[in-house]
Amino acid sequence: MSGDAPNAIRTLRGDECSQLLGAGHVGRLGVCGPDGPVIYPVNYVWQAGHIALRTSPGTGLAAAAQSAVAFEIDHLDEVTRSGWSVLVVGTAYEVTDSMDEVSLALRGAPVDTWAPGPKAVLLRVEPQSITGRAVGPAPDI
Repeated sequence: MSGDAPNAIRTLRGDECSQLLGAGHVGRLGVCGPDGPVIYPVNYVWQAGHIALRTSPGTGLAAAAQSAVAFEIDHLDEVTRSGWSVLVVGTAYEVTDSMDEVSLALRGAPVDTWAPGPKAVLLRVEPQSITGRAVGPAPDI
């Protein structure tokens, strides 16, 4: 692609980031584990401005409750050398038994987990910031 015009990087608007989060179901959650940063692939649902995900009790992911986290989704096209990413920085909370309005609403979120076994722990990510970038053409939303 050396003869093509170079791609430009642009910042995604907040509504674009929200639409991309709502369209996806697989992302990565970065947490600070006992031995340093760890990134977990997760199934998620974007609902009412929060990320909801399920995990099993006693996992490193479940231990992320009450901690600062980073959540990322992206799409890459190697042929066109284009893509986009959305980064959510916030705090993870366990909401499995919480009775606040947000937790109650998220409890019914249709998180379809790919990993086997019961996923009794429901976590939510409360965003402090949501940013996105794209290189190449605008993402299909």
